[in-house]
Amino acid sequence: GYPPPPPDSGAGGDNKYDIYIQDLGNVYGFTQFEFTSGDKGPSYMVVQNNFDGFPTLGIYAVRVTVAHEFHHGIQVGNYIYRDADAWFHELTSTSMEEFVYSSVNDYYNYLDNYFSNPERSIAENNVSGGDGYDLAIWNIFQKDKFGYDIIKRDWEYMPTKRAIDAISQAILDKNASFSQVLNEFGVWVYFTNSRAKPNQYFSEAQNYPLITFPVGNTSNKFTPPSVTINNVAFPVSNNFFTITSQLPTLTVEIVSVITNSDFQSAI
Repeated sequence: GYPPPPPDSGAGGDNKYDIYIQDLGNVYGFTQFEFTSGDKGPSYMVVQNNFDGFPTLGIYAVRVTVAHEFHHGIQVGNYIYRDADAWFHELTSTSMEEFVYSSVNDYYNYLDNYFSNPERSIAENNVSGGDGYDLAIWNIFQKDKFGYDIIKRDWEYMPTKRAIDAISQAILDKNASFSQVLNEFGVWVYFTNSRAKPNQYFSEAQNYPLITFPVGNTSNKFTPPSVTINNVAFPVSNNFFTITSQLPTLTVEIVSVITNSDFQSAI
């Protein structure tokens, strides 16, 4: 249901969306803007010509690359390009790979960056090395919970709101709470790999990594009547803690997901 990218006034020979194929080294592809002023306009894409040595090969790599880059053309053509929210541009385009070609799963190659650092503020993906690719699962989660239209709603808010604010508002439009939805995302993220549950949470959860519990978040021993954990929760992040209690005949383990949903501070 997205509007198509705008025409490019005949550049490249006609007003169709232009795709060029070149040797790009170790790069899958990229989207090149054809506007020099403002924050939106026409673009074209350039795609790798062979994909030798890539995690995904041949026509399968071409498919997810075109799905990824074409949505960039939709984003910058109809809504906005904002460098400070580049992580959300990449998050969305990477999730589009899965939505258009679900059987390819190139996005698996990026997940470890998030699963190894779940306590990091989501918006920190701009500077942390994740660059948004590792958070495609956020849009997969949104789609599974609310339907595809919520992602389009995110983008309809993007021209006037920062990405985190746009996401929060789109969730509010669904009569849901951003803080509760973000916390629920943490629960989904916990039940992956060996903890995956059939027909619950992510449909491909068994293929995802396990969450890495940061140092200090594991083996917090409960000694009656209480246990105290001191930590910092960054804005728009989920934090995973394990609390253990030794009973006479067994050890009880509780995993707690603590969410900081302060999107204004994240901005």
